[in-house]
Amino acid sequence: MDFILNLLVRSDYSFRNFILFTVQKILFSKSSDNHRINRIIVFRTGSIGDSICALPALSVIRKNFPSAQIDILTNAGSENFVSLDKLIDRSQFNAIINYLGMSKKLLAAELKENKYDLFIELPQYDASLIKQIKAMLFAKFIGVKHAFGWRVSQTFVFKKFQERRIKFTNERDRLLAILQDNGLSISDSSYIVANNSAVEQVVADIFKKNNLTDKTHNIGVVIGSKVERNKWPIDHFKQLVKHYSDRNFNLLIFGGKDDAANADALMFGNNVFNFCGRFSPLETAEAMKFCSVVITNDTGPMHLAYLYHSPVVAMFSARDFPYKWYPPEDGINKVFRSGAIACSICFKRECFDNICMKKITPGEVIEAADVILNKTN
Repeated sequence: MDFILNLLVRSDYSFRNFILFTVQKILFSKSSDNHRINRIIVFRTGSIGDSICALPALSVIRKNFPSAQIDILTNAGSENFVSLDKLIDRSQFNAIINYLGMSKKLLAAELKENKYDLFIELPQYDASLIKQIKAMLFAKFIGVKHAFGWRVSQTFVFKKFQERRIKFTNERDRLLAILQDNGLSISDSSYIVANNSAVEQVVADIFKKNNLTDKTHNIGVVIGSKVERNKWPIDHFKQLVKHYSDRNFNLLIFGGKDDAANADALMFGNNVFNFCGRFSPLETAEAMKFCSVVITNDTGPMHLAYLYHSPVVAMFSARDFPYKWYPPEDGINKVFRSGAIACSICFKRECFDNICMKKITPGEVIEAADVILNKTN
């Protein structure tokens, strides 16, 4: 039975991608010489986690086209979300075009005027076949001759089988594979992030004032998430914070303004610091540099933690397929996900019970964090 289901799932992926390949072949020609590509537009949308996962791919594009003008077309989805321009180093691009709130007519006119030679799509993991065909037609409309990047990477056929039997590629490697399959060298892919001395100074001053400069005594705790389903129960966080507070660690609680009330319930002593709503995302990233380990929900700051080389213990809900958004599997980071439940792979943003997160116990999270603490300290 598994063989048949696997064949059906693979056939569905292959069929959808064959359609994309065919449409791309009809609309665009393939460039035989990268040196003749002078102007590139890269299309990548999404908020902070999507942007961080795209950084190695953007680095590869720059290395393969070192002399080209590279502009990035992006949209974080909200003015409150962190866009690529806040994260990526200036050496990796020439211009960021954020089309949030811009009319399609004005956007198309601006891009047409720039006369791009190459359009590279770095599609979202869940980008549908229809959505990507529309993106192709848009690229054709703005006058681009060469284009690639479209790929269906997710299908909802036999979801439970896929959860059990398919190991999904993490988002960073998936994007790199798309570039490699289109002839780009990915031998040197790295996270090249923007330097911000002003942010560094703000956080350094706060940490010095609060005697938090010794990272061996600091544990970061991220209690928030924009998706309600991705939140570990606050009662579980209470047990974890109390445990480490009693062991004289400093607990640095990170989150947005909406998480401040929950953070107040974690204030067990003078060694628990509530930074919810106090730091910008980039300041949060800088603060995480001072943590021996960051214990976190599946959310943007989780990606910031490993981006700035802080080990991660991450709790994932079972609402989505596993592996897609996991931190790097480097032998240091640890992921918890309870998938053996009837309602997994629901893709719902809210849940009346959230049993998959409740099943991840404080004890096992503490045990994993202790392993990291023993290594790093």
